Amino acid sequence: MTVRRRTDWSVLPLHPLLLAAYPAVFLFTLNAAEQLTLEPLWLPLLVSVVTGGVLVYGTLGLPAFSDPQAPIHRHVAPRYIHDAERETGVPNVVTAVLASYRGYDTLGETTVVFTAGAGVIALLRRRRQEKGGK
Repeated sequence: MTVRRRTDWSVLPLHPLLLAAYPAVFLFTLNAAEQLTLEPLWLPLLVSVVTGGVLVYGTLGLPAFSDPQAPIHRHVAPRYIHDAERETGVPNVVTAVLASYRGYDTLGETTVVFTAGAGVIALLRRRRQEKGGK
């Protein structure tokens, strides 16, 4: 009977440029019994590269970061600054945007963070029970 060692993922560097290489490195570090062929992986790799290229191409038309002539600074931000208190009744602009204009979005984000935290707690509690033999 062979004993599988657990991989310590915390020692891996998380540089964004290296993240793309991790699947290939993982495939080549498997032992011979678990070795996978690369042939069925060409299609997913091609789809990933094309999708990444389309996403990068889509960002080329965006205005420069902090450009004062960007549409967000010329149309949206002035409207929020001038009309937020009158439309929402909240004197703080940030609170008006988060709680009133984007209220459902903020509620959704809060739900996602709460659910992720509950999942992490459930997994950690389960792991502790397995180690303790309870």
